Amino acid sequence: MKPYLVSLLFVASALGQQPRYPFLDPNLPVCDYSPGGRLTVTWPKSPAQLPPMMDYNIRHGRTYMYFKDEPLYRLGSARVTPRSACRTSRPARRACPGDGSVKVSVDVTNTGARDGDEVVQLYAKHLGSKVERPRQQFVGFQRVTLKAGETRTVEISMAASRLAYWDAKTKALTVEPEPISILVGDSTANPTLSANVRVE
Repeated sequence: MKPYLVSLLFVASALGQQPRYPFLDPNLPVCDYSPGGRLTVTWPKSPAQLPPMMDYNIRHGRTYMYFKDEPLYRLGSARVTPRSACRTSRPARRACPGDGSVKVSVDVTNTGARDGDEVVQLYAKHLGSKVERPRQQFVGFQRVTLKAGETRTVEISMAASRLAYWDAKTKALTVEPEPISILVGDSTANPTLSANVRVE
């Protein structure tokens, strides 16, 4: 694999839909090291899965947060990565003040045959919000380099401010007290671990 291929991955995503296919082909040859590139958007299978172009309300089915159908590729996913497994999600505490943060520790193992990078991703699911919230909300990540067969503990910090929403009555960003589920995985499609934390 040429070293400039990683740059091409970024450029292809900005050119439109069709140029992405050659770079996402799982049959392409790879080198002895597996990079950890991730998609920064969700790719729909068809424009028919999206709301009308002039509908700017993302809650009607736009972005990974509100997309309702099965996409072609999900936010955070990759086709060339080490096979890995996330085990044992451990929040440092079960309660988090609205102006504080919580740290999550995750054990990650490279179960593949090649060294490479994994991108451990943290998502939040609101369990008691008074307003409409995303199905999943991206709140943090950590890239880790793993040798084949290696296990490492990754720590990801999530600030409660990442959970704030715009309160139209107070005209301010508000962090509301509620329980949330913290999901850990390698993409929005594969949250393999979860732990509940209460925001106070």
